[in-house]
Amino acid sequence: MAVMASEHSFRPTYAVPPGETIADLLEEHGMTQTELAKRLGVTLKHVNQVVNGGASISAELALGLEKVFRVPASFWLSRESLYQADLARQSETHVLASHVEWAKQFPIKELKKRGYVPADVTGVELVQALLGFLGVAGPKLWRDPAVAYRKSRRYKSDPFALAAWLRLGELEAAEIDCKPYDRDRFIGALHEARPMTRLHPNEWQPRLTEVLADAGVAFVIADTFQGAAPAQPPLPLGGHLLVQLLPRSRTRCAAPKEGRLR
Repeated sequence: MAVMASEHSFRPTYAVPPGETIADLLEEHGMTQTELAKRLGVTLKHVNQVVNGGASISAELALGLEKVFRVPASFWLSRESLYQADLARQSETHVLASHVEWAKQFPIKELKKRGYVPADVTGVELVQALLGFLGVAGPKLWRDPAVAYRKSRRYKSDPFALAAWLRLGELEAAEIDCKPYDRDRFIGALHEARPMTRLHPNEWQPRLTEVLADAGVAFVIADTFQGAAPAQPPLPLGGHLLVQLLPRSRTRCAAPKEGRLR
């Protein structure tokens, strides 16, 4: 089963430095930054930078704050981590805003309908959701897998729709327990697969999937997207191969008179 889009979680559009908590505690204890600096064994400048978000809280400083304010070091490190993540998210938002049109070239409507992208996302959130589907950290890191894939010669194919279909295959293949690819076993599996075409698709598909997985080949049948016109050669996938077909191939393969796997 492929990984579907997860539900939204709260993502603030602002970043609150942990130094604000330190400022609150200083006021609560009637302590100055100068006194805190002496207790921590650091400079006043450093304390001021931490309070104002200009310097981060190190593990050593967190241990010092734990002793001064009786607040666990884990709290300070967690606040610092969340603060840095919020800063990174804000920076990412500015970068991804210029890639909204890039994201719209993918079959977004169909991806939303199938549940791979949340139905209500737009703008930057759409780009973020699409990157999650594609499994990459940023648009510039995305490499079109369709460039290494044999396309149909009869029909013009939308490269973004084809790329989305191939990604579905990768997600489905990740759920298959495959052994390392073995060429001899693969050839043997193909011979073993031919008689299966006389069976009903509901019978031969799971059997063929198991036989090919034993040879290190993930066999996937996935619905395509409008505009994609794929062919079916094997693709490298880690230490395995991926053979990905369209649903209509299930009935084409089940051809008793021909008795062969196309």
